[in-house]
Amino acid sequence: HYLFLESSYPARLGYKSQLMSHSFDPTEERCLTWWYNMYGRTVGSLTVYLINSHSGSKTSLWSKSGEQGKDWEQGFASFHSESQYRVSK
Repeated sequence: HYLFLESSYPARLGYKSQLMSHSFDPTEERCLTWWYNMYGRTVGSLTVYLINSHSGSKTSLWSKSGEQGKDWEQGFASFHSESQYRVSK
């Protein structure tokens, strides 16, 4: 599956979107991986968060801003959680 978000100026200036996983049980060390493409003058930022399902507190796991080139790149983030959690992009 994939998600495409148009970021062309001026039609999408200031728009934000969020992808949220379902809740997962506490876990030892995990590695999250995904592919992304951030090409163009008006590309904003992409941040991956770990969200505590009980408190709602967010921890930034990974972030990129601005143009990252034409190629698809692979992102990685390692984490663990002592409580139920969600992943958000």
